[in-house]
Amino acid sequence: MVTRSDARIRAISTLRDATKEPKFDYFKSHLDLQMQAASAWVAAAEGKRNDAIDMLRRAADSEDILGKHPVSPGAFVPIREQLGTLLLEIGQPSEAQREFEAALKIYPGRFKGLYGAAQAAEQAGDNENASRYYTKLSAQTSKAGDSRDELNHVRKFLSAQGKAADSNGVASARE
Repeated sequence: MVTRSDARIRAISTLRDATKEPKFDYFKSHLDLQMQAASAWVAAAEGKRNDAIDMLRRAADSEDILGKHPVSPGAFVPIREQLGTLLLEIGQPSEAQREFEAALKIYPGRFKGLYGAAQAAEQAGDNENASRYYTKLSAQTSKAGDSRDELNHVRKFLSAQGKAADSNGVASARE
């Protein structure tokens, strides 16, 4: 059975193949990897989580090898971040944290990379790294308002961590 997603992926392939100029080969390679990622998300939606993880991992490894183009801003959504997101969704925060951290090495300072790494660390009980990533994200977005739920979560987490640190300081002073 051909799904709407399959048809869309094939349509993108047709458009990609229509471009024959060698100067676009790098971008066509990235597009191929993004289509693999899209297929992985389709597999995940169909309940084939392990297949989806394997597909995203292979595509992320290939994207790492391909690297970031020196002129272009990079991937819209790095595949390694997508893998981290899927791992978070299925309850594997430690593995997700590793993927987000790997993505941050290639694409440092990305909102989704920092937030994903922090969220994964928080869910894994690694509050030290969660605080570190949330603090970086907070500094990066200090002039942003309350327009994003993620930023409200960042502020709430850091506030709770600050209160916990203050409570520990009071308890230590009493001892």
